[in-house]
Amino acid sequence: MSNYIKLWVMGCFLAVSVILAKLLMQFGIHPIHLAMLQSIGSAIFIAAFGLRGALKSLKANMSYYIWASLLGFTVPQLVVFYSVEHVGVGVVSLAYAFPLILTYFLSSAFSKVKMQAKPVFFLFCAFSGSLLFLYKPDVINISQEHLIWLLLLSTAPLVISFANIYRSSYWPQNVPTHHVALLTNVMSFLSYGLFAVFKSPELPELSEIELAHYTSIFALMIIASIGQYLLFSLQKVSTPAFVGQTGSITAFCGGILGFLIFGESYQVSTLIGSMLILFGVAKFSQYQIGQQSIVERNS
Repeated sequence: MSNYIKLWVMGCFLAVSVILAKLLMQFGIHPIHLAMLQSIGSAIFIAAFGLRGALKSLKANMSYYIWASLLGFTVPQLVVFYSVEHVGVGVVSLAYAFPLILTYFLSSAFSKVKMQAKPVFFLFCAFSGSLLFLYKPDVINISQEHLIWLLLLSTAPLVISFANIYRSSYWPQNVPTHHVALLTNVMSFLSYGLFAVFKSPELPELSEIELAHYTSIFALMIIASIGQYLLFSLQKVSTPAFVGQTGSITAFCGGILGFLIFGESYQVSTLIGSMLILFGVAKFSQYQIGQQSIVERNS
């Protein structure tokens, strides 16, 4: 599977997970429990690739797994899961679009690599497309309560951007991709559990859980597992900015799913936005892949 296809699959899966999370929360499952299910499901799935040497990697790179889990999963995931019920799937999906711009500028600043006009143009196409695609005046009703949730949601893109840069910059040497993914998810699960101890959310009555709910939970776990494995496999070989494009794809898919499932609005700006996202992501990916090929030939 090419990196470009991995990017789209991962972005689509992330949007589906947000949809499933909202549906399960409407049933009464607490956000922290959903986050824990995602982490443990991903850990179990990825563990099937092999555990040999994982404990040694954990001891050698403990701080990496803690920070990668907190920045990449725990903090943004809780923010998104808590916000989706209040601001809608489309608006939450928009939060995933901002890391595209933030990651590129932050990674350029940290690495002191000069920014070039072409990639910046492609990035702004995808980003502005996300804004247009998810611009829904009927969904964004700026009440005081709504504004608080929007402000909380705005922290997620910044944290995700730092996570993209951190995971790529400090990737453990000589550690298999599935070990990095596994141990990061284990750390996420533990941090969610610690949060749950203080929050003490109630579990729903087992007698009230129907087969459809179990099916949705299982689907959430499987989708998270595959999406996270693709994320780490991309993170190992691609630039942080390339991975940051996931957000625009999530916004694109999340907007479509929000329209189909929850009846969120669709208008002319949505169509224009979708074309900008498709163009921007395709051209920026092509540029990044081309630059990486040049580097590999010269090395």
